[in-house]
Parts: sequence; C-alpha cells; structure tokens
Amino acid sequence: MLSFHEEDKTFIENNGSTAGRCPGRWESAAPPALAEDSLVARDLMIALDTGATVDIQHISSGHAVKMVKLAKELGAKVWAEVTPHHFALTEEAVLKHGPGEDEPAASDRVGTGRC
Repeated sequence: MLSFHEEDKTFIENNGSTAGRCPGRWESAAPPALAEDSLVARDLMIALDTGATVDIQHISSGHAVKMVKLAKELGAKVWAEVTPHHFALTEEAVLKHGPGEDEPAASDRVGTGRC
C-alpha cells in the first residue's frame, strides 16, 4: 500500500493556518485546494492504471473527495481519511480561538457532508 499526504509545493506560497479572512491576522495561510487536488488526481490515476493500493491521508478538498469516489467507481483500490478538524472547524473558529498546531479547513474547502 502507498500512503500519501497530498500537497504539491508548487502551489504553496506560505503554509499555515487557514485561507479566507484569517491570513491578515497571522503570518501564513493554508495551501490552496489545488495543491491537494493536483496530486490526488495524479496518484489516483496511477493507482487505477497500475493496480496499486493507495491511501490518501487527511483529505480536505471537496474536489479530492469526489475524485476518490470516481476512482473507486472506476475500480481503483483507494482509500482516504479525514481528520475531524478538517471538516468541522471553520474560519469563525480560527478567528475566535486563534490558529492551532493543525490547520482547520476553510469552510469553502470540504465542509460537513462531503466526507
């Protein structure tokens, strides 16, 4: 099994808490969903083509969730997991409590219900 934490550094300028309204309050922002989506798409297609078993760690993009679903429907042996703070916390929580060690997802990334 191959296990990936998908973040393409090409699309990350300054990694940190969360995108949206919060970056002005802290020094950094979360990577854009594209940083995750681009590598998820690549690795899912490789899994489909080669038959490799792939696990996507800490998925946080709504598009990535849909890609995993499609890859499974096409016959790929893929799994994905999400941590609670990636779908339950919002920008409002970061503004109220401040950034933590792990980034909460912006409400426009995954949101409850997609995972």
